[in-house]
Amino acid sequence: MRKYGVVIMALLTGFSASAANADGLKINPGLWETKTITTNNMMGTSSTKSVQECIRSNEFDPVEDIQNDVCTTEKSMSGNTMNYEIICNLHGRAIEGNGVVTVEGDTMTDNRLILNGVPGGVSIKSESRRIGEC
Repeated sequence: MRKYGVVIMALLTGFSASAANADGLKINPGLWETKTITTNNMMGTSSTKSVQECIRSNEFDPVEDIQNDVCTTEKSMSGNTMNYEIICNLHGRAIEGNGVVTVEGDTMTDNRLILNGVPGGVSIKSESRRIGEC
């Protein structure tokens, strides 16, 4: 599991709300708090991480930071919801995942499941809420 940590961290940081472009979800700028729960389905263990971040843009693209030389993404938008797929190549092994991000007012949820490449799979669930001004 350790060798997959870099890719899993890349997927987690993809939810960092600092990324924005014209294809993003509409959000309210301000101070946002994100709680992420990562569960190793095979081991039955989970970890929780919470971060606060100042969002200055009114658009958010949860997969923009994930696109790099190791990972590629596909996404589609419908209203306040974005569906996406992620494919990462780590030492010749494909790690695939998908997710759905929904923004409703001052809350945002993201549910992901890494389907292939990690024994037993890993599920990642993030919930964000706007907690005030920056």
